[in-house]
Amino acid sequence: MTGDLWNISFRKTDNQYSLRTRSSRIKLDISDCDAVSLFSGGLDSFCGAISLLEQGCSPCLFGHNEYPKLRAKQEKLVSMFGEEYHNQTTKFLSFTANSRAPINSAGKLKGTENTSRGRSLLFLCGALTIAGILGKNVPVYIPENGFIGLNIPLTNSRKGTCSTRTTHPYFLRSFRQILNAVGISNPIINFYEFCTKREVVNSVKNTNAFTKGYTDTISCSHPCVARYNKSGSREYPINCGYCYPCLIRKSSLLDVGPENSEEKYTYKSVSYDLLQRLSESNRSNDLFAVISSIYRYQNVGDAEIKRLIMCTGTLSINDIENYTRVYKKTMEDLIELFFQDPKMKEYIKL
Repeated sequence: MTGDLWNISFRKTDNQYSLRTRSSRIKLDISDCDAVSLFSGGLDSFCGAISLLEQGCSPCLFGHNEYPKLRAKQEKLVSMFGEEYHNQTTKFLSFTANSRAPINSAGKLKGTENTSRGRSLLFLCGALTIAGILGKNVPVYIPENGFIGLNIPLTNSRKGTCSTRTTHPYFLRSFRQILNAVGISNPIINFYEFCTKREVVNSVKNTNAFTKGYTDTISCSHPCVARYNKSGSREYPINCGYCYPCLIRKSSLLDVGPENSEEKYTYKSVSYDLLQRLSESNRSNDLFAVISSIYRYQNVGDAEIKRLIMCTGTLSINDIENYTRVYKKTMEDLIELFFQDPKMKEYIKL
């Protein structure tokens, strides 16, 4: 998941960590829900919720709010689900947690931890807790496209912990083994495991819920950067338009409307001019990395692609074949996005 080596063990304690002492806490009745689905407020989890609702499910959506305005976005989408699927139940639970380094014997922090590389473990444990309350066979869904789940490093410098694999099948398989060892039987399912993000979007793009809500989803690594935009709107959170998740997002929406005219980005275009504009700052890092990845893809065959896939973790032969298709399709989607600008096309082919 993170590139680290994990040793997990269990111990008995008499401490009660789940005691609620604040009377102001809202008690939400989720007894009429029949599934739990991770809900970040991003495009994949949004499409996943729609897919479950279209199938007649009544999901409890579970998310993490890193800042208050994100929670407002999540609640707006859930409210819309309630309007569109009024014969079903949609509940939303969220939590806030910050990473913290271990404490030494003197009571001081051992270094610092300012990343969120392991947060999917926290998400899954929280979702499993909710699913366990509903019933031992209630499923936990983690809707995320296979390309991001696999997360092949865009460049050699992004190997290891720089390319986390929070829904990689090897991680999920290992996690399920731990759950089985302690008697937790709730299924963990990623039904987008072998889909590209564009295929995820296209599977629900004709629903009213998608049309009403997709522009409010946040897929971005820097959703608050617009606060510092001196020349334009300071509205946030919105998608920045230049980070890796935003570029994948843009390529997934190529079939939705004329150039996704309703989408809001701090930087909307994917062009050579944008690349030059950002080239003197670290904001161009992901753009250059994706361009490098496209160039690599155009100059290698299936054997090298499969080697890259196998380097991310142990996979079956069938999984490797499926992920090869997902990788190639996503790269073609990115090429279609970048090549909309003739100058960018010429630059990449140099």
